[in-house]
Formats: sequence, structure tokens, C-alpha cells
Amino acid sequence: MKIVIIGHLGELTLISDGWSNSCDESIINYLLVAQTEAIFLKSIAIRKNCHTEKYITDELIEIISEIGTQNIVAIIIDNARNMKSSWQDIQQ
Repeated sequence: MKIVIIGHLGELTLISDGWSNSCDESIINYLLVAQTEAIFLKSIAIRKNCHTEKYITDELIEIISEIGTQNIVAIIIDNARNMKSSWQDIQQ
């Protein structure tokens, strides 16, 4: 991951997508995309009671801090209400 960050400083997009698998378990995936490369950062299986705005906000802030806010030009999240609320919290 560090090689991609160094090679694309200020050009990275963070992507987060939440979904449920066939066993109805909630999953959130995080990817980092540069112009010509994509890196799978992590996938988190979360309990239903943790699929909250605060939990998602904390996870996104942790990842953004690791990558560096100066290196991210966009963040793409899914359309779920808790994701939208998390994005509003992060913008503040």
C-alpha cells in the first residue's frame, strides 16, 4: 500500500461499500484506487448492532488518517443512510 501512496501522492480515491452476504452478515469493504492501480485495503465483518453511523465514521477516519488526508482526492461510499451520515460527520 505504501508504494501506491508514494507513487500517487494527492491522487488517491478511497472507496467504501457495505453489503450483506448470503448468511445475512454485514460486511464493509475498503479499497484504495489510483489512476492505474487498485488496492484492496480490508474487509470487515461487523455485527448488526455495529452497523452504525459512529462505527462507520470511526473506521473511515482511521483509514483516512493512515493514508493521509493530503493524499485523498475523493471518497466514494454507498448510498446507505448510515454511510451518508458518516460522510457528513467526516466533512465537519
